[in-house]
Amino acid sequence: MNKQINRRSFFELSSAAIGGAGVLASTAPAAGQSASVDGRPARFGFVGIGGRGSYHLDIALGIDGVEVPAICDINDERLHRAARLIRESGRREPKLYGNTRTDFARMCAEEDLDCVVCCTSWKWHAPVLLAAMRNGKNAACEVPLIQTLDEAWEIIETHEKTGKWATLGFKIPYSTLSKMVFEGVVGEVTHCEGGYVHDLRMTKFNPEREPWRLQPALDRNANLYPDHTTCALMPAMDINHADRFDFLVSMSSKSVMMNDDESVR
Repeated sequence: MNKQINRRSFFELSSAAIGGAGVLASTAPAAGQSASVDGRPARFGFVGIGGRGSYHLDIALGIDGVEVPAICDINDERLHRAARLIRESGRREPKLYGNTRTDFARMCAEEDLDCVVCCTSWKWHAPVLLAAMRNGKNAACEVPLIQTLDEAWEIIETHEKTGKWATLGFKIPYSTLSKMVFEGVVGEVTHCEGGYVHDLRMTKFNPEREPWRLQPALDRNANLYPDHTTCALMPAMDINHADRFDFLVSMSSKSVMMNDDESVR
């Protein structure tokens, strides 16, 4: 595959990935309906079932016709808590994986699953997604999908080889603004600006909660969550339906105070 890519084609690919979100929450069946794949229950496997993983597991267990045959986490307490929640939902006992940090690969190889849901620390996102796709399974993931352009290319090329997909697994917010735009209340939208404000100090400086969370903010001067602002604006502008991004500018300030604090190094 030719890996030469210009700015336009890069943003066409990246915006398509951003626009593919919504695997669990946004595709949940309406009341009285049941999730199914070819007339049978949909089978989900979970890798990482801490805070966000538990949230997505709770959504899955609230959908009729969803089975969770396997779960994976290196934290035994979280693993067994999730297994208990699955049993209490009336579903069969899941198979547990977590012997090593890469036990997700064994789960993807051994289990008969329709989709693998990844909610691990960031550096494991791409490896989990690739393991799922290479073993004939689709994958949904917490943000971000990838950490490098090489990982992005590997995801794309693996999709082309296997026909399986990997996408962000959060619900796109169709806001009041979007509804007003669709109904013609505000006229034609020609310009949007967005931002994302989330105070993560209690998370980043809490080694018990997410011990990996601080380091990306120290290492990178970047917008670590570009999808959080774009996912709210894209529906209002019908991006990836009638239009695509031509170019995109993301601005952020460097983490001066966190890098200046010797205690976080």
